[in-house]
Amino acid sequence: MRSSSNKVPPDSRKWGLALAALACAIRSTNSITWAYVGLLELYLTYEFLRSIFLELIAIGTAMLGLVCLLDLLIYGSWLSVPLNFLKFNFLSSCVDYYGTHKWHWFVLPVLPIV
Repeated sequence: MRSSSNKVPPDSRKWGLALAALACAIRSTNSITWAYVGLLELYLTYEFLRSIFLELIAIGTAMLGLVCLLDLLIYGSWLSVPLNFLKFNFLSSCVDYYGTHKWHWFVLPVLPIV
């Protein structure tokens, strides 16, 4: 882990945030990985409030607008694919159609591979 985040050029951080936002827009489950990296970066950031208001909100809003605009162009109506993902997987019971498993089902099949 690096000792200080204020040695990173500001443009580098903005490009990193934009790429992370794009990754999360393309595949919603990427947000699990990027949340950890983002929170760690935010903790190490020297100018905490400036980073939140000028970088995170601006880049996040721009990426959300781009995703909604692309969805409008592709699907022909206003919708949000990440919001539909959350509604399908967490708010409806449609996910039960594909099967439900205990928590250890996701871990035990991987053990022989490791």
